Amino acid sequence: MITKYDLRKCKYLKLEMIDLQDQVNELVSMMTSPRISQLTGMPGGDNGGRDNTTNTIAKVD
Repeated sequence: MITKYDLRKCKYLKLEMIDLQDQVNELVSMMTSPRISQLTGMPGGDNGGRDNTTNTIAKVD
């Protein structure tokens, strides 16, 4: 025979399952969504945006 305690336990387990499924869906969405690159407005390059002249001046300074 199912008691009230068993029913309450089932209710909380069902709520926990729904919460976990929502978390899984959110993680899958994050994994499969296109990545947006962060735009800083600064030009980039292989050497951190500095050219050879800038590097030389930085070394001398």
